[in-house]
Parts: sequence; structure tokens; C-alpha cells
Amino acid sequence: MIRILYITSGANKSADGLAQEFTKRAGAWHKLELVELKVKLSNGLSAEERKQKETHAIIEKLSPRAFKVVLDEKGKSVDTNRFAQLIEVAFKDFGSVDFCIGGAYGWDQNQLKAFHQTLRLSDLTMNHWLAKLVLCEQIYRALSILNNHPYHNV
Repeated sequence: MIRILYITSGANKSADGLAQEFTKRAGAWHKLELVELKVKLSNGLSAEERKQKETHAIIEKLSPRAFKVVLDEKGKSVDTNRFAQLIEVAFKDFGSVDFCIGGAYGWDQNQLKAFHQTLRLSDLTMNHWLAKLVLCEQIYRALSILNNHPYHNV
């Protein structure tokens, strides 16, 4: 199983519909689940306090046996083929993968030791619904590569 855990920051029906389409397509090979987390935040919290609460909320929902990947602007950049290899090795060694998209202020750096890998999707900054969509498409693309499906070459 592959899960994408993310802090919700408002919906975008168009992007959500496309993300669901890639989720459905990926289901031909592996279950891909989107896990939306809503974190109650008090007014007046600092950015650091928000990061701590949101990071903790995601860590609480991680599967204990999954290979855990956090998406962060400071993460390692990989190409699509390397991304597919990462998923393949994670399945072989762990059986499942949890990808995590944090809140608007990013991650509490002190809690990132809970993750096995830190990746970035792009050098560009993008909002969370777009990051979720890009990640869904890249997971589908990686699975198509691993299963010799022509999607990646189209």
C-alpha cells in the first residue's frame, strides 16, 4: 500500500478530481490512499508552534512498518526513474510507503528523524493541493515504469 498523508489547507475540486483519477489508475498495481489530516490550531500560534503541531499530527498517523518519506523543499531531488526505484526498494524492504506533505509553514525539523527519506518534488514552491496532485501523478508514473506499462513513454 502507498499512502499520501497531508495537512489540509483547503480544497481545490479540480486538483482533487485529478488526484483521485491517478489514485484510481494506480490501483491497478497497488492501493494508493489519500489521508487528509485536519489539525485544530489555536489563533495566535507562532509558525514554529504550528509546525510542531502539524508535524506531530502526521507522525501519529504513520504506519509503523512503512517506509516513511517526507516532502520538503530542502529534500533530495530525484528523477522519475530513481523515484520508481525508491518505491520498488521500499516495497521490497518494508511492504508499504507513506509519503507526507506538511502544512503551510513546513516541518518541525526536530521531529524529522521519524522519516527514512526527505525528498522534494521541485525547486519551485507549490501549494499543498498541487503538491498532492504532482505526487499522485508521479506515483502512478513510477508504478507504470515498474510494471512495464507504456504511460511513462507516451
